[in-house]
Amino acid sequence: MFGQDDLYPHPELAWRTIETAHFFIHFHNGSERTAREIATIAEEVYKPITELYQHEPDQKVSFVIRDHDDYSNGAAYFYDNKIEIWAPALDFELRGTHPWLRDVVTHEFTHIVQIQTTMKLGRRFPAIYLQWLGYEAERRTDVLYGYPNAIVSYPLSAFVVPSWFAEGVAQFNHPDFAFDYWDSHRDMILRMYMLDGNPLTWDEMAIFGKTSLGNESSYNAGFSIVQYLAESYGVDKLKELSRSLASPPRVTVDGAIAAVLGKSGFELYDEWKKAKVEQYQKVAAAITSSRSEGELIEKEGFGNFYPAFSPDGKKIAYVSNKGEDYFSLSSLYLYDLEQKSSKQLDVAARSTLSYSPDGRYLYYSRINRDNPHWSRLSDIYRYDTKEESEERLTYGLRAWNPNLSLDGTKLVFAIGKDGTANVGVADAQGKNRRSVTTFSNGEQVFTPVWSPDGTVVAFGYSTGYNQSVALINEDGSGLRVVVRGGDARNPSFSHDGRFLYYVSDETGVFNVYQTELESGVKRQLTNVLGGAFLPRVNQEGSLVYASYTSTGYKLSYIEQPKPADPAASLVAGRGEINLLEGRDETSPSPESSVEHPDSVARAFLSSSKPYRNVFTSLSIIPLLRLDNYNPRNKGVDNIRPGFYFSSGDMLDKLTLFGGAAVNRRLERDLFFILEYRDAVPLLYQLGLEPVVSFELYNISRKSDVSFSTFTDREHTLSTDVTYNLLEFDVTMRQKVFHEHMQLKTAYTFSSYSADIGSFLIPSVGVSPGFRNTYLIGNTLSAHLQHESIRPTVDKDINPVGRTVSLKYSYEFDKFNAEGEYNIENGVLVPQYSKPSFHRVEFYWNEHVTLPIPKHTLSLSIRRNSILRKQVDDFFDFYAGGFVGMRGYPFYALGGNDIALVGTTYRFPIWTKINTRFLQFYFTKLYGSFFADIGEAWRGEMPSIKRWKTDAGFELRLEAFSFYQYPTRLFFSGAYGFDRFTKTFNNVDVSYGREWRFYLGVLFGFELNQMGKMSSHSSRSRI
Repeated sequence: MFGQDDLYPHPELAWRTIETAHFFIHFHNGSERTAREIATIAEEVYKPITELYQHEPDQKVSFVIRDHDDYSNGAAYFYDNKIEIWAPALDFELRGTHPWLRDVVTHEFTHIVQIQTTMKLGRRFPAIYLQWLGYEAERRTDVLYGYPNAIVSYPLSAFVVPSWFAEGVAQFNHPDFAFDYWDSHRDMILRMYMLDGNPLTWDEMAIFGKTSLGNESSYNAGFSIVQYLAESYGVDKLKELSRSLASPPRVTVDGAIAAVLGKSGFELYDEWKKAKVEQYQKVAAAITSSRSEGELIEKEGFGNFYPAFSPDGKKIAYVSNKGEDYFSLSSLYLYDLEQKSSKQLDVAARSTLSYSPDGRYLYYSRINRDNPHWSRLSDIYRYDTKEESEERLTYGLRAWNPNLSLDGTKLVFAIGKDGTANVGVADAQGKNRRSVTTFSNGEQVFTPVWSPDGTVVAFGYSTGYNQSVALINEDGSGLRVVVRGGDARNPSFSHDGRFLYYVSDETGVFNVYQTELESGVKRQLTNVLGGAFLPRVNQEGSLVYASYTSTGYKLSYIEQPKPADPAASLVAGRGEINLLEGRDETSPSPESSVEHPDSVARAFLSSSKPYRNVFTSLSIIPLLRLDNYNPRNKGVDNIRPGFYFSSGDMLDKLTLFGGAAVNRRLERDLFFILEYRDAVPLLYQLGLEPVVSFELYNISRKSDVSFSTFTDREHTLSTDVTYNLLEFDVTMRQKVFHEHMQLKTAYTFSSYSADIGSFLIPSVGVSPGFRNTYLIGNTLSAHLQHESIRPTVDKDINPVGRTVSLKYSYEFDKFNAEGEYNIENGVLVPQYSKPSFHRVEFYWNEHVTLPIPKHTLSLSIRRNSILRKQVDDFFDFYAGGFVGMRGYPFYALGGNDIALVGTTYRFPIWTKINTRFLQFYFTKLYGSFFADIGEAWRGEMPSIKRWKTDAGFELRLEAFSFYQYPTRLFFSGAYGFDRFTKTFNNVDVSYGREWRFYLGVLFGFELNQMGKMSSHSSRSRI
């Protein structure tokens, strides 16, 4: 329900709204230009898109414009009629340059319209949930029901759209639009896949959950297939396929394709694949005869970028994501040309690199959240290769891709705000900053570099479609485009300033070119099959560049580059073979496609009003739960129908989420959560920006019980009892110290009661029912959590990294432990004790990699304690069950203190299942063996020799359902090695030396805390 930036509410922003005929445009201070452009664009594309799919949203769609982060993306919330747009223009290594706002607005609005046509139950019902809770057979007489040992929560999705189709349609958007088109980057990716015989399969392209390259390949293949569909079968088939997906029984796209096209999805895929292979084989044949490429010096990783020669020309610094699954996890590396080996530096970066003249410092930029409002902002750093230390040069500058002049005195970089980028300069320490350009209408600049004499800056320049290479004098004068036509980018100078190097797709494939600035003579230096980017030369003229293959970007080196055969290259790109399918050769020039403000846009801005809460429609998710906590319940009593509901304002300043489930016996599970993400008076003035939550929970369970009265201890009476738990929480949570650390403070009020039915007292008569409120609890807590799990495609199934949790609580309660009452003035008065005590709960989980790939070893430590004094066992911690030592029942190991140490060895069994069955798509299977040692006690800690031990196994199966929902299945078994007996209510209960099994089907594998009230809510007191 909540977004990825849940804990970054940004209350410092002042929001306004533009209202148009079909949209609300919500924007904050500093994003005015972007807002007015979006207002104009959205109205322009509304009619063509809605007419194409013959569907109009049932209310005005809200655009939320964000420019508080150096991040570029768009997101469509199709059930909420909401679109989020980040203002910075997209600059992504796997995409060409497009008019950002026209591209992203049309893309996301197409998502809204097209996916709404596929909805099976309308916009208010996203899914139906089927749930099952199974429980341990509880042996303790003072426990109402056991702890769960089976948890299943599975959605039946009300929309079924594979990723390739959703993203392909959104990129295609409309046949009359060219805001997004089949550019040379997209063609490069698909070309190399097809030629090397490793494209995504029909099932693989239907889901995300891959690496950066893999996810983009789903976009890429989807765009191409949708183009093929439109060209071969007609554009109207996109609408027909979408409407066919709305059929209630449809669980995959294959049935829709069969119904609309009369063939299977696999047949369509094979058709498309055959056509593309034939096309690209002709391209390969034309290029191969004169192929000119360098030596691959870096083959590992799929994201090797921004090479830079050291001043002596003997080393190459570059950025690489070797060993990682995402571009964002790139680090700095040094390649030694003599030793032919690379070395990783302890620096995370993903930007251009630039050496100081003495070779000691490397300059680069990086995005971080180290600023007052936790925004993701780009700043300039330098790394001291001698001291192996990093120095931050700017703070909140929003500057990226720096380049140091050859004399080491000044930096040039790109700097941006409100969707516009400019060229900026500063001294070598990042001070005395100023702008060289004064663009203000969405222009973009890329990878600026100094000329050798430090008087001219070359940079990639775009006002919409593609890039051109431009030059500008240091003082801001003399802006001129020196290379135009197609997409020309990544300029750099020779050391003598005589030549300008760059890459261009003028042949349909990106290659390295050299232009003599004085004469204008141009030479093509490479003729590659994939693509060549980011060229750099040393003083001897040796060339290094990023080269694209079917497995991503590598580094190539040419010691003495020679001109390639331009005639052969031109035949390959622009003769009989059109590499850029879908791209009009007369695409608008950069100068004609800039999104200039007009009178309409200005009118929109002048009519804007302060933001007032605009809420999403209430989403309702019906659920059907099988909850057999009580083995004495009849079958129908185990069925608990209910629903979840959610809504929120468009800025997520206020969100609500709740649910209810009730069975025939009126046993209920109710909750309501209201979250507030805006300035909290006084706290905001103190520099605090917490997310505030108000939470209400109510649970009831019924049971038949026997007991003695407080006036007659000798006779046992029977009646029915309804146990109730009412809890109210107020919490505040905020990031502290670091983005990986969160502090949550809370106040909790809880009331535990038993509604005792009427019962017959011999020789007295019928006693009316009454309520016994046996606990009125108050808790103050502070919870510090650190999570630094490394982002990988296996993050859920096989985590690597660390989580640490430390929670302190102070409880001050009113507790009637034994149901004692006095009669005062003829009224029963409960006799409460007033326990108050301090709790400390500590958890540490460390997951480390082993020398064998994808094998990990985990160590878990848990230590919980009620400090200094013993309290009633109602307040005990528990160390068994699903979230503890699985070889013993949850309530078997309880005490005021617990300690537990566990270790897990996890390994892959099948890492590339990649198989679909009905709506399930299975990706990977892991296994693990684990062992634990632990104990729970009251009073003095027992000797470690008396601690309990267990061991077991777990299987984890990762899958997706209906293309979009993560489905995580896990099954474990554990054996407790120690046999022991405990006495509860004068009844001996034995545990251990038995196998216990657990099952889960959820959205994730980790069960750190199953239900905040689980340990107390099933405890019975009368």
